Amino acid sequence: MVNGNGHSKLAKLLVRYRSDEERLKRELLEHYPPAKLADLLSASDGVTRTSAGYSLGLIGTQSSVVDLLGALKHQDSSTRVQAEKSIWSIWFRSNNPDHDQMIMAGAKHIEQQELDQALEVLTTLIEISPEFSEAYNQRAIVHFLQGEWELSIQDCLQAVDLNPYHFGAYTGMGHCYWELGQLKTAHVAYRKALTINPTLYVVAQAIRQIEAQLAERDDNL
Repeated sequence: MVNGNGHSKLAKLLVRYRSDEERLKRELLEHYPPAKLADLLSASDGVTRTSAGYSLGLIGTQSSVVDLLGALKHQDSSTRVQAEKSIWSIWFRSNNPDHDQMIMAGAKHIEQQELDQALEVLTTLIEISPEFSEAYNQRAIVHFLQGEWELSIQDCLQAVDLNPYHFGAYTGMGHCYWELGQLKTAHVAYRKALTINPTLYVVAQAIRQIEAQLAERDDNL
């Protein structure tokens, strides 16, 4: 356990440069590199933990996700919420700013229910950046919203192949298998998602519903 005393400077740094994100990133990289921030995720005070989690969302790498996944199991809800937000922030980043803009554009199209446009952008992104796992996950969302369960599952599988920690893709698979009536396979996918991220309460509820349906099915045999 890391003591948070003396680390209030991190929170002050976030406040000081909150309107200048690029400057904030430079300051963090100089004074609070990802390894140090990961250590602060176990600080004794909540302000330090959430500040560290937020900072990792800005400058953390894919390897930082493992540390943030650990924070998802913390007893403090603010720590858990910030950790999940930061994980998604990292997953939406690649090593190419142009690709990052494309995936954000795809996500915005999804949000606005412009599914054809989203599909076009994300497919192009996958073609030029086939190792970008989040691109597959976002396209899986498009396929799901279009009722293309099998295509969505294919993209989810590709996403978890590239990123085995992707609880979002496992959740998406669970939704698709449920829609297809494959309850046992949906249950497996949901369990994988919940094992990685125990804060997925909707997934936990879905698991209980599936287990109830399977039990009822067995009783009627």
